[in-house]
Amino acid sequence: MRDLTEAVFDKAAALGARRWVLDEAADAVAPLDRDRVTQAWLQLASNAVRFSDDDSEVGIGSRIGDECIELWVRDNGVGVPEDAQSRIFTRFAQADAVRRDGSGLGLSIVTAIARGHGGHASVSSREGEGSTFTLTLPLTGSDQDNTDA
Repeated sequence: MRDLTEAVFDKAAALGARRWVLDEAADAVAPLDRDRVTQAWLQLASNAVRFSDDDSEVGIGSRIGDECIELWVRDNGVGVPEDAQSRIFTRFAQADAVRRDGSGLGLSIVTAIARGHGGHASVSSREGEGSTFTLTLPLTGSDQDNTDA
């Protein structure tokens, strides 16, 4: 996981002019599809860039939880309104119905990748203060044929 975390961090830093911070990198081996998890993680980083200002801080990290691995992206951008937090992970949904600068598919793809690994995606956010998006994946194998990272 340390190598994957550092690789995603390096790729994410190219997404925009932010103060990129590697918060933490887990020392573990997790049964997952490296390419799909990278795709999901970079989608979260791309959203952090879209919804934060130039030169604001964006953090990426991974850690071991209770029988799971937690992968996150945090920002101090616009945040997600509380009433939108439960719907933004569904297809074509967006937090702001007026701001239509995306297809509304990104977080649903992140959710599908997390579920494909037996896990889930979540958000902790405060409007005007920022968000932390987290992928929580089990440390034991899922039903998919995954490659260890």
